[in-house]
Amino acid sequence: MKYNFDEIIKRSKTNSKKWNSTYYKSLFNNQEDLLSMWIADMDFRASDGIQNRLKKLIDFGVYGYGAIDDEYYNAIIRWNKFRNGWEVPKDAIIYTPGIVPAVNYILQTYTNQDDSVMIFSPVYGPFKRSIINNKRKVVEYSLLKDEENYYSMDFEEVEKLVKEKDVKMVIFCSPHNPVGRVWTKEELENIADICLRNNVLMVCDEIHSDLIFGDNKFVSYGNLDEKYRNNGIICNAVSKTFNLAGMQVSNIIIFDKILREKYKNTMALYNILA
Repeated sequence: MKYNFDEIIKRSKTNSKKWNSTYYKSLFNNQEDLLSMWIADMDFRASDGIQNRLKKLIDFGVYGYGAIDDEYYNAIIRWNKFRNGWEVPKDAIIYTPGIVPAVNYILQTYTNQDDSVMIFSPVYGPFKRSIINNKRKVVEYSLLKDEENYYSMDFEEVEKLVKEKDVKMVIFCSPHNPVGRVWTKEELENIADICLRNNVLMVCDEIHSDLIFGDNKFVSYGNLDEKYRNNGIICNAVSKTFNLAGMQVSNIIIFDKILREKYKNTMALYNILA
């Protein structure tokens, strides 16, 4: 596919949260001269394939309520099989309007007020805010960093903290935002084992999984054994891969039927039905 990655697209006079200070200054003490690196929003045009598909919808001219059809599910299944080597069960896929809303719904579904939820800092800010906003307790494990800025974990310390704080849920970023670590299969399994041993639900945000550099190999939580998958939830979306954040689309993958029905019940409360 040919694409001009050198094209400069000016967005400061649009309603872009990234570039238009009218929208971002309230977040940063009214500063209006920030570098445009504070939000994960690329400045590339969508691909021709995406543009052409949207043009068909525009030409049709009717924007009524739509259902999630087989074409939608099949696209997710094909992409995960092609990129990650595993087949997502269709029944496990639950459309949700964005991963941050999904994290809030997940917290509301599987934890109670004052429950402890672990994150691995430094990490994407809305995780912590979502935990606080839902009146849960934040438990932070600080990732280890060596002289070359390589981040890792001490799994004994992680499990110690899980036990001490009676953690009920782990929200894990894979690959990690912002440190950039692509976790190995062994690292993923170590965290998953800790969760299993301590009756902790594993929530794995894989939104950056298509943006892998060098010889790093991404291992999805879906590539792990069934015992792990049944104690986990995968969050993914097309928004980072194809720069479609404004479309507010994510897919929450829940293998265990009981866990899945609980999440669907929460979606029904908000009238979010696929």
